[in-house]
Amino acid sequence: MSGNSSVDELLAAGKHLEAARRAAEVGEHGRAADLFEKLWDFKSALLAAKAGNDLPRALRYALEVDDAPQIAELLATLGATEDGARASLDVLAKMRRHAMAADIAEKLGDTARAIDHFTRAHDEINAARLLEKEGRDREAGRLLERALDLAAEHERAPLQLALGRILARRGAYPEAARLLQDSRKNEQLRAEAKRHLVAVLAAMGLRDGARDTLLELRALDPTVPADLDSYLRAWRDQTTERKAGGRDREVIAGRYRIDRLLGAGASGRVFLATDEVAGRQVAIKMFFAAGARGGAAYERFVREARLASTLRHPSLVEV
Repeated sequence: MSGNSSVDELLAAGKHLEAARRAAEVGEHGRAADLFEKLWDFKSALLAAKAGNDLPRALRYALEVDDAPQIAELLATLGATEDGARASLDVLAKMRRHAMAADIAEKLGDTARAIDHFTRAHDEINAARLLEKEGRDREAGRLLERALDLAAEHERAPLQLALGRILARRGAYPEAARLLQDSRKNEQLRAEAKRHLVAVLAAMGLRDGARDTLLELRALDPTVPADLDSYLRAWRDQTTERKAGGRDREVIAGRYRIDRLLGAGASGRVFLATDEVAGRQVAIKMFFAAGARGGAAYERFVREARLASTLRHPSLVEV
């Protein structure tokens, strides 16, 4: 009697467990896995799938029984090739293991899928991180704001830091300062929060507060520049590169899309931008001290711009 007939006969007799075992004995691993699965014996189905080298299927069974060692082994084996990694990603997505799926999607460079899985896994920090990496700060900010509204007290600090960092880059300094000051209460996040808080306080015109915070930061990290202006130049260059590097670069006044930083001085930064209405390149100067609006420095800045706009000469930049 053939192995196949024996399995069929056992099935005909209603002996499903014996049929599954017989299928495994004669090398019909796929059929054995099917039968074990119908019997809800996922551990045996896992062994049959592995014996048949059907690793994505084996991963599904390992996830069903939450066998951590088998899951780790199968993910490592499948992850050795791109096709295997994509197969494991599909399995994890179907099984709603979003955190693991997000990690694999990110490694594969599938950012959109990684963002989706991090969001589904309620890991807004990493979802926002990838949105920031793509230059999609507005979406990242909205995601973090929603998460912060629902967060428990012990979950708030990382969300406050991430949102404060985004708001600082976008010039919303008072809101950023509040969030960064709250997040620095967390000892593990204190240094990172202070790095951004120094720049935010300086941008608000609170240079004494910025210097005090810089001193506190240097106590935690002595490699940080002691001079406030040197520190601010490095911080601005870094944040500008991140802002302009994504596909969703910042648009000023609804028409000027930032391309890159041209230079920075004591009062502000100058960017190369594209006028999306006129279709030409322009230079935009952005004033640092957003908190000084209405003050003497801001009024002087506006007055100079208005005067310069009245001048026309081939050797002068048109304002």
